[in-house]
Amino acid sequence: DQTERPAPPVPLVITRAIIDGRELPYAALPTAERPIHIQHGQNLRLGFALLDYRRASTTRYAYRLEGFDRDWNPLASGTLPAAIYTNLPHGAFQLKLRATTLELHPRTVESTIDVVVDPRWYETWPARAAGLLLLLGLVLALVHARTAYLHRQAIQLQRQIDAHTTDLRAANSRLDKLANTDELTGAFNRRRFMQYAEELCHADDQQAHSIAILDLDHFKRINDHYGHLAGDATLRETVASVRRQCRAQDLLGRFGGEEFVLCLPATVAAQAMATCERIRDAVQAAPILFEGQKIAVTTSVGIAERRPGETLKNWLARADAALYQAKRGGRNRCELAD
Repeated sequence: DQTERPAPPVPLVITRAIIDGRELPYAALPTAERPIHIQHGQNLRLGFALLDYRRASTTRYAYRLEGFDRDWNPLASGTLPAAIYTNLPHGAFQLKLRATTLELHPRTVESTIDVVVDPRWYETWPARAAGLLLLLGLVLALVHARTAYLHRQAIQLQRQIDAHTTDLRAANSRLDKLANTDELTGAFNRRRFMQYAEELCHADDQQAHSIAILDLDHFKRINDHYGHLAGDATLRETVASVRRQCRAQDLLGRFGGEEFVLCLPATVAAQAMATCERIRDAVQAAPILFEGQKIAVTTSVGIAERRPGETLKNWLARADAALYQAKRGGRNRCELAD
């Protein structure tokens, strides 16, 4: 019988193994009972062959790493059969080798070898846990740094706001002073004084209050003889003298020119007369020194105590009438309105 019978099975074995650039000795080549263990990398090169050298030209090879390859990797005819892998992930795999002979009775031989790839140091759970803790620490440090930065920025912004607020208040105070005071003497201007006096009238109609109108005697002579700068100095020094004789709650305003008005809250006529006499004496006793010259100054004063229900206009008119009476009486004197 000349019919060719099937040859007995021959094994498909590993003939060469290089793991991460290190070639294994023949005695340590992987087998089904001796798995491949990659400890320090992920590169693998395996040479394999079917131990049937009579049919080498008609044998076709393929390989597949289950868990990594989706399909078989066929090898071209005439090339040395080899399975090559680089950058393998860590884990457990099965390397399947296949040889198919093309003859009268085709046959396929397969071998299976376990492959275990250890994780790199940074892929281990301790390293990942340490990395996670490091990342958490970094995040906390960044949050802390950001919070500290925002806190410093908030403090700086608050300081700027406080500085601007202080400047604004100072500016508002200056504007208020400019709007409500006489620029030359610092006394209230006529408009602001009238507002304060009107408020006083409406605050307590039954409370006794007094007003005094002061006029510098012969002020035109001072301007004509010594000049307007001397006149300005006289007005300033006179206001200063008046204020030194007044209480904190007393209101002093400039009505115009050399005429001033003094409001004395909660003050009856007799008390107002005593205050104005002190003012008159103080003004007379302190001549103005201007460029080495002494300028004698006296003042005439008209005083009126407010009557219940009396308007501010009538109240001022009675004080003004008393002032003219003081002037007609010889000046440098205080007169009380009827």
